[in-house]
Amino acid sequence: MGPVRRPLLIALVLLGWALPAAFPPGAAAQPRSTEPVGVYIDRGIIEYDDRKYAEALKNFLEALQIDPENAEVRYFVGIAYLALDQVDQAITHLEKARQLDPADLDIAFNLAVAYFTKEEYDRGQPHFLFVHGKEPRRDNLGYYLGFIHFQRKEYEKALAYFQENVSSDVRFQQQNRFYTGLTKHHLGRDEEATRDLEEAVKLRPDAPLGRTAKLFAEAVAPKPAPRRYRVEVRGGVSYDDNATLAPTSRVLELRTQPRRSAAEIALLRLEYDLVATQPDTLTASYQIFSNYYNSLQNLDVLNHTWGANYVHRARLGTLPAWYGAQYSYDYLELDGAVFLSRHTGTASLTLFENDSNFTLFQYRYQDKDFRSTNTLDLRKESRDGQNHALGATHILAFAGGRHFVRLGYQFDADDTIGADYRYFGQKASVGFQVTGPWEIRFQAGYDFQFRDYPNKNALAAALNKQSREGSFVQGAPFNVMRRDGDHTFTASLSRDFPYGLSASLDFFKERNSSTFSLFDFDRNVVTLSVGWKY
Repeated sequence: MGPVRRPLLIALVLLGWALPAAFPPGAAAQPRSTEPVGVYIDRGIIEYDDRKYAEALKNFLEALQIDPENAEVRYFVGIAYLALDQVDQAITHLEKARQLDPADLDIAFNLAVAYFTKEEYDRGQPHFLFVHGKEPRRDNLGYYLGFIHFQRKEYEKALAYFQENVSSDVRFQQQNRFYTGLTKHHLGRDEEATRDLEEAVKLRPDAPLGRTAKLFAEAVAPKPAPRRYRVEVRGGVSYDDNATLAPTSRVLELRTQPRRSAAEIALLRLEYDLVATQPDTLTASYQIFSNYYNSLQNLDVLNHTWGANYVHRARLGTLPAWYGAQYSYDYLELDGAVFLSRHTGTASLTLFENDSNFTLFQYRYQDKDFRSTNTLDLRKESRDGQNHALGATHILAFAGGRHFVRLGYQFDADDTIGADYRYFGQKASVGFQVTGPWEIRFQAGYDFQFRDYPNKNALAAALNKQSREGSFVQGAPFNVMRRDGDHTFTASLSRDFPYGLSASLDFFKERNSSTFSLFDFDRNVVTLSVGWKY
């Protein structure tokens, strides 16, 4: 039979060599029912054995004209067309042969091979299974069935067929061992996968597939265990043109107060893997972050965060999946006094559709305790409460992750003690990364969140009342029904350097458009930082 094309990129290197003849050994010696049909078949078989497939086909077609309802003649016409890589014609005649003699295993097997060659696996598989039920040890049958399940990412079934495969041809032996190794890699059995790939190399080391198998063996071989602990230090400078979040319009004299300042930032992060196995990782972490303003010391920030992160690597159906659970506790100091403490729990699921696509599903629960007093001592201004968020993000990666595009959506609800801060929100996000010359990464992202506050705002109502009673309240009257549209844009240039060093230039812009003008603001922050990881 002619070359059998394989759809995977790995196997494309094999094009150009021919697989052995598919008709059963000893076919030329079988008795012929009539003359000269048998004469033409015998001539055709001789030509076929000499790889003169066009001449063989001529003889088989002569026999077909004499006896078109002969299953054996149809079979030989089909395999001749298959050897000439005229697969559609081969299928036509093999299908007819199968109708004429549905019990013949050779006809069923070669019809399945023809469909396999066209990558029509769903049509070929039933014929392979028919043969498997009668003759499971037929040459290369296990390989074909294993490959079909491999294509469907049904790796357990694929492995069972690959392991039962029998082949007398060293080329099929190499292919079967190669895909056995790939299948075990997908099942997380990298030590066994490495041994199979190394065996595939030994079978034909100079063949294209042998060289490919060597590269894969090096790639999937278990690596030395990484360090259990990691350290990150980062420092830099920034400039914030609206650190106080002053409104864009004249409200309560806030725009006349200082709001711009340069700042120094610093970060220290420590991580330690309490559990580090192939399927499971449990990491404990601590982080401290500071942001000290040169002109607005009352807004200086010091934030401590303790966390734990658990990841279990498994499968969901046919897809590799990471199941995650995270917990963190942080408290934030503002000008030396505790301003906020939070408990945050997150459950996540990451599905890897293929090497370039993965999707993150996430649910987050957050309990917030603000230590500051309520504005105007209004209970409805209390921000203590819980936040629930549910969302998904899809990432399409290119060039091994050097470039990517991301799309995301999130729904969240803030259930606070004070009615003024209860909202329902919807957030859409897009972003991308491009890695350019000198390995400089450019990232950009845009998020839009719409927040609907269903209750009348007590602060707006109180300010309106003061204005009506004769007090001067700049910006009054205020809209008591608050709706926010929060636009956030980020961009960064970053590069890694030897010895764990890195540098980053970041830009952050937020434009919150609100019906309550006190919360309508615009902010821009530029940050230059350097870091070190160990």
